[in-house]
Amino acid sequence: MRTMKILPVALLTCFAFLSLRHARAEKAVSREATEEPIVRRGFTLGLSVGAGATFLSPKNGANSKNDGGLGGINLSIGGFLNPDLALLLKVTGVNYGAFDSELSTGIAAVVGPAVEYWLSDHFNLVGGVGLGVLTMEPKLSATTLTEYGFGGMAGINYFPWALRHHGLGFFADVSPIATSNFFVLTYQAGFSWQYY
Repeated sequence: MRTMKILPVALLTCFAFLSLRHARAEKAVSREATEEPIVRRGFTLGLSVGAGATFLSPKNGANSKNDGGLGGINLSIGGFLNPDLALLLKVTGVNYGAFDSELSTGIAAVVGPAVEYWLSDHFNLVGGVGLGVLTMEPKLSATTLTEYGFGGMAGINYFPWALRHHGLGFFADVSPIATSNFFVLTYQAGFSWQYY
């Protein structure tokens, strides 16, 4: 007898749940139909800023160190070859001197051409090669050490807020740099914006 009372309540609850779910699905489809589609073509500009770190390994065998830092204002500028592929000039860097007790300045950066490939309207991958730059100014010295070498760039962007021509979201980048005296690896993550 008790089962007979519970069964109608359970059926009504299931029916209400399915009706609500169906109504939400219809509303989402209706909203998607009225939204403008995302368009990626022509000029593109991207900016990102965050926190990062630099792993610095001298080639002479001295101790390696890992310093936290500020992800610089990273910049990419370029154009789309098709809706999923863009060619860019990208600048990425980490200011790690602010958190190193031995340095007054420490910057590791890479500048060069990069390719951006969009996996979906919310994700893209970026990779490139270029000129790596390492600048250090020790606190006890007035001389600045600047070295140049090969640099690489690899990154991912996730744009949960993707509009017709703008994306706002998060990024993660790594950049290896090889100079004549150092091997450097910068890594950073933070917030990103892109116009497309």
